[in-house]
Formats: sequence, C-alpha cells, structure tokens
Amino acid sequence: MVTAEQTEQKTWKHLFFWQYPTYLHARVPKLKNRDGKIHMISLPWAREGSGFTLLFESIILELAKHMPISKLGKYIKEDDERLMRIIRYYVEKSKEKADYSGITQ
Repeated sequence: MVTAEQTEQKTWKHLFFWQYPTYLHARVPKLKNRDGKIHMISLPWAREGSGFTLLFESIILELAKHMPISKLGKYIKEDDERLMRIIRYYVEKSKEKADYSGITQ
C-alpha cells in the first residue's frame, strides 16, 4: 500500500466543458531509485511539469494555428507565456526530429 508520504497531490488543467474548465486531481506515487534519488512516476495523460493534460496541450497547439496567442489565452483563461512554453516545447521536439541531411544550399 502506498502511503500519503509516498505520493504528491497534483492537478492538471483539462478540456473545457461548455464554458467551464475541468481539472484532473490525483495523488502521484513517488519512487526511490537504486541510487536513492526520489522521482515521481510518469503519467500517461500529462507531460512532466506542464500542468496540462496532453489532450489539452494538443487543443492549444491546434488553436494556436488559427488565432493569436493573446486571444487564445483569453479564450482558455490562461497566461500567454504558459501557452508559449507549450508551443516552444513541441516546436523544439519537432526540430530535433527534422532531417536536413539532404539540403545542400
């Protein structure tokens, strides 16, 4: 059995249902590595440290293609900079996978 000391309460912003925001709340287990370091387990519904569900992040990325970030922030009631951190993360991740080896000029 996992005790409260072995978990941490976390919250993630999820989708909106009509005009109401939805949040996921869960106690996330902490594990100790063989070297003694403690870390939280990875979760299938969220990227570590983002504070949003992956589904919410995907909606943000899709909406960002069609509207200014300032308007998107007002629409989903979220800070522009938090939205830009999500966008930057996925842009950098995509750039890492890009293959430019065939480009000569």
